[in-house]
Amino acid sequence: MTLDDFRIKFEMEQNLRQGVDADINGLRQVLDNLTMEKSDLEMQYETLQEELMALKKNHKEEMSQLTGQNSGDVNVEINVAPGKDLTKTLNDMRQEYEQLIAKNRKDIENQYETQITQIENEVSSSGQEVQSSAKEVTQLRHGVQELEIELQSQLSKKAALEKSLEDTKNRYCGQLQMIQEQISNLEAQITEVRQEIECQNQEYSLLLSIKMRLEQEIQTYRNLLEGGQEDFESSGAGKIGLGGGQGGRGGSGGSYGRGSRGGSGGSYGGGSGSGGGYGGGSGGGHSGGSGGGHSGGSGGNYGGGSGSGGGSGGGYGGGSGSRGGSGGSHGGGSGFGGESGGSYGGGEEGSGSGGGYGGGSGKSSHS
Repeated sequence: MTLDDFRIKFEMEQNLRQGVDADINGLRQVLDNLTMEKSDLEMQYETLQEELMALKKNHKEEMSQLTGQNSGDVNVEINVAPGKDLTKTLNDMRQEYEQLIAKNRKDIENQYETQITQIENEVSSSGQEVQSSAKEVTQLRHGVQELEIELQSQLSKKAALEKSLEDTKNRYCGQLQMIQEQISNLEAQITEVRQEIECQNQEYSLLLSIKMRLEQEIQTYRNLLEGGQEDFESSGAGKIGLGGGQGGRGGSGGSYGRGSRGGSGGSYGGGSGSGGGYGGGSGGGHSGGSGGGHSGGSGGNYGGGSGSGGGSGGGYGGGSGSRGGSGGSHGGGSGFGGESGGSYGGGEEGSGSGGGYGGGSGKSSHS
């Protein structure tokens, strides 16, 4: 049973006790009323006894007076009619009064005995009820004491549980605070890790873009190398002499000839070929070298350098390339972005102006 059940039971027992106390008080009032009625009847009985004694006394006095009158020595004879017998009349009156007194006494005694019997019955029943009520009150007192003891034990148990609850709350509050601090530290670490991840992502994106550019450049270089290899394999040899020779993708002519998109021939011997990548090749001596890729090669004395970045030819050979080379004294430079041609040779396809006996022609000429 819980504390509320004991409290409800205690309140019910207390209400029953109050009801029994009220009944006891009511019975006590009834007993007081009966006691007062008994005293009133006793007083009436005493009053009637006194009246009876007074009547007897008066009767005796009257009898003594009448007897004294009759016992006188005076004898008077009167010739009158005979009167009533006073003694007989008095005796009749005495008997009548005595019968009346006896009847009243008997009635009063009967009434008194009846009332006394009723009162005794009521008192006995009230006494039994009082005894039963007293027993009930005693039992209720014992029950109240037991309930008070149980209440004290429950209150002590409640206090112990409240203390245990408070200790548990304090302990778990401390643990919760520690966990919250750990969570805050972990969140700070997560924030730092996220920032590091973002920085690494940015670095990774930058490196990836660099990688892609490098791969594109490597692919471009590979394509240029493959194209240069093909140009090298498909290039023709230059002819010796003063006549002009030509090649499909890079043959070189002689001293007075020109090459289109190709290598340049030297004065006496033509050198052909293509160079890949960014670095150009160089030819020395009397044979012309060719430089490929995006940076032009340079020719030696009589040979011209060719390449996409334009080489310069010296002596009698012309330099060719997509970025234009410069021709020597008797050779012309050719290419898409060509520079100036030599003295006797003309430059073509974006070549510069020719000097001496050869004129320069092209889309975008330079002086």
